[in-house]
Amino acid sequence: MEGIGVRTLVGTLALSAVLLIGGTVMANEHRQWRMSEFTFTAAQEYPNGFISPQFDADFTGPDGSIYKVPGFWDGGKTWKVRFTPTMPGKWSYVTSCSNAEDSGLRNRKGDFSAKEAAGENPLYAHGGFLKVSENRRHLTYSDGTPFFWLGDTWWSCPSHLVPFEGSSNPEYPSMFKTLIDKREAQGYTVVQMCFQRFMENEIPDLNWQEAMCRPEMWKESAIKRWQEADRYMTYANDAGIIPVIGLAFSRGLDSGSVDDWKRTWRYVVARLGSYGVTWLIGGELSGGGPDKSAKLHQKAMAIGAAIKETDPYQRAMSIHPGHWSRDSEDAWHEEWLDFIMIQGGHGGWVRVDIYMEPYNSEAGKPVLECECHYERINSARWTKQLGTITEDEVRMTAYRAIQCGSFGYTYGAQGLWYPTQNENDMKQSEWGEVIPWWKAIDLPGGEQMKHLRMCYELVEWWKLEPRPDAVEKEQDAVEQTPALREKLRILAKADGERTFLVYFPIDLDAEIKATFKLGDKATPYAGIWFNPRTGEKTAIAGAISLPGPLPSRPSSEDWMLILQKHKD
Repeated sequence: MEGIGVRTLVGTLALSAVLLIGGTVMANEHRQWRMSEFTFTAAQEYPNGFISPQFDADFTGPDGSIYKVPGFWDGGKTWKVRFTPTMPGKWSYVTSCSNAEDSGLRNRKGDFSAKEAAGENPLYAHGGFLKVSENRRHLTYSDGTPFFWLGDTWWSCPSHLVPFEGSSNPEYPSMFKTLIDKREAQGYTVVQMCFQRFMENEIPDLNWQEAMCRPEMWKESAIKRWQEADRYMTYANDAGIIPVIGLAFSRGLDSGSVDDWKRTWRYVVARLGSYGVTWLIGGELSGGGPDKSAKLHQKAMAIGAAIKETDPYQRAMSIHPGHWSRDSEDAWHEEWLDFIMIQGGHGGWVRVDIYMEPYNSEAGKPVLECECHYERINSARWTKQLGTITEDEVRMTAYRAIQCGSFGYTYGAQGLWYPTQNENDMKQSEWGEVIPWWKAIDLPGGEQMKHLRMCYELVEWWKLEPRPDAVEKEQDAVEQTPALREKLRILAKADGERTFLVYFPIDLDAEIKATFKLGDKATPYAGIWFNPRTGEKTAIAGAISLPGPLPSRPSSEDWMLILQKHKD
């Protein structure tokens, strides 16, 4: 999608009421949806500011609304509060500190005026704190503008495996910038990251996961790691991309108690929460399968509630689950959980009802496919249906998920979900071929995701509802297994009787007769064939009457048929 990138020269860090913009210091510049940073000097030293004292600030807006924002230690006697004004106008703040004797942190007051939001970057124009839409079917930017979720998966980011400066290939001076720049140009809006190995070697005799939830053992040197994390968040946001943050993976949550994790998450929310980010707690945490326990599930739920309570912006958040067959539907009804992540996994085709069940559930929350069929992963570990996942399976999986109610899609690739450092890095070779990250970022399925977003943004996608039974097709001449029947389903979405999107899968006979059951006989429809492989659009000659037979596809490859009522 040429020109879809939104990077601007405008930075996002403000320093003691000073905003850094494109390397130029502009005093007293505050703006709606841009992060401002306020610095305070404690009156005394603290042995470990990561855990004590508790430092906060209440920000009062021009409409009287109050945001309680946690502050954080940034080394020595330096303490900071980051705040993103949610509206233009005059704001005031007052700080509080659990140490009533610290005059440098307690009862510090100030005020400032925030200018109206500006710029082409949607995070800065519309706000990067995601919200649930009024119809509870998708997410929006902070101001209610529909947000199309197109994500990639980099579980080991940020860490030395995905460095901000340098890379394992000297041709690329910054691995992280290279990845972000590529995905920005392709129209991605999200990166799922789990901080794997972020705290590696921080605490002797503890692995990275154990160290992550032991802030009482972090040394002041850990500040440098978190300052580096700031750079990742800033660069991603400047590209219009929202990091979706977790801090544990699977049983890694067992590394600490609920209170341990609460302390860590308080620091993370304080430090990173005023960026355009959101939270998924960790990877594969929701579920009670054979490798999980009810106790672990309850811990994850308690941590989720604590994050929501700490978050001043009450942004939409979720939890990354295990495979759908092991997912615990109890999480769907948690008050802190705003949208339901589904993991289709990396085996066979995901059945339509796996998406439709949460979509139609009493939970009444948006549904998202967050992990399914990573490109070039070896699915033979789970099933003999597919083998190594190709761009065709990646593409079909994404369109099928959205046609069945997912409000977006998160892509993943072998070589990126774990950042394969070079051709000799065999750490995750059991999952598929060894693909260095600089080759994985160029895999064709990842490139074709830009067409996915383009396709849906041709219409008011947020108004579409899944209608999986809207198409009736003749029986294929080839005898079909249940898995093949699932793959060959023609799936539709509808905006009332105004707009229909009909997705035809690969390998379905191009001449097969299909009838569409929906439509308005009184008004003809105009049709367009959209090519998911190239993004090309081809108008169909003549009007189409619906309900009625659908036109034959240009080929037996996958196609999206877009049908819209003729305008008067």
